[in-house]
Amino acid sequence: MKGATCEIKDCLASAGQGCHRGRELTECPHWGLSAVKKPSEVYPKNGTSHGWSGLGMGLSDIAIVAARNKPKVFGIVGPHNAGKTTILGMIYLLLKHGKRIGPASFAGSYSFTGWEGIARHLQWKGDIPPAFPPHTELSESRVPALLHFALRAPEEKLNDWLFTDAPGEWFKRWSLDVNAPDARGAVWVAEHSDVFLLVVDSEALASEDRGRARENYKTLIDRMAQVHDGRPVGLLWSKSDKAVPSSAAASVREYFDRKKFLTEEFRLSVIEEDGKYTASVSEFERLLSWMYSSTAKRLIVPPAFSVAPDDFFLSYRG
Repeated sequence: MKGATCEIKDCLASAGQGCHRGRELTECPHWGLSAVKKPSEVYPKNGTSHGWSGLGMGLSDIAIVAARNKPKVFGIVGPHNAGKTTILGMIYLLLKHGKRIGPASFAGSYSFTGWEGIARHLQWKGDIPPAFPPHTELSESRVPALLHFALRAPEEKLNDWLFTDAPGEWFKRWSLDVNAPDARGAVWVAEHSDVFLLVVDSEALASEDRGRARENYKTLIDRMAQVHDGRPVGLLWSKSDKAVPSSAAASVREYFDRKKFLTEEFRLSVIEEDGKYTASVSEFERLLSWMYSSTAKRLIVPPAFSVAPDDFFLSYRG
């Protein structure tokens, strides 16, 4: 289907991320449509839907979740190769193995296939050893893929969580120029996240190029300080098994502290040795508990309705 496109705005399929509506591309009635096609050419002959395949969600899919309550959106921010996707994979594997988040337990997901696509790299599959998840694909035309799961605590309603899975190149571009065309996805994350998770790559700060990495983080922190608006910002030191020079770590930490974020700090690691993986499970569990309890302190005021003299419904003040 080379050259095919999707008729749905902001569909992820053009970036190779799977169908916007959670279907295989060959099964999606919106993919590769010409101006006019007969229903028999785009829908199953028996008239039934192929159903939801569980891939990462797009913007128009949020309504599926928001219909029952407002989902909590976690914006995962960080540069290329910082470990954002690996962190997502570990969170899913912990839930898959029955770990609780505070008082809540896992209660389902609309994006099982998307989660499995990430987590399968950290699992054994016969003779194929586990490996770190691949880099999230970059495209100017896409918005973040959204990964979903629901939680339920005793005597409470369902809580829906959405995680953004976006390439680090977006955030580097956004930190330099918020109006750049290839920063649109990062702008969406900044506008819609309820909680930010800033991933700091310990390996980059331990490298010979740590000076540049340190300055890049300061630029990114500056941009986040402009947009966080009272929303919590978790500071996640990824690959924390790497020995970071104290001066480099202190420089980033002190610069972060100056911005007066509502924050908590976490040191996360997933270590591969001889085909076996070990992770800082207790820190991941602490992170999840903090995410569960974190709330934004900004006041969101709904827009006021204007009076429409010719509309009796909107004009009624009885």
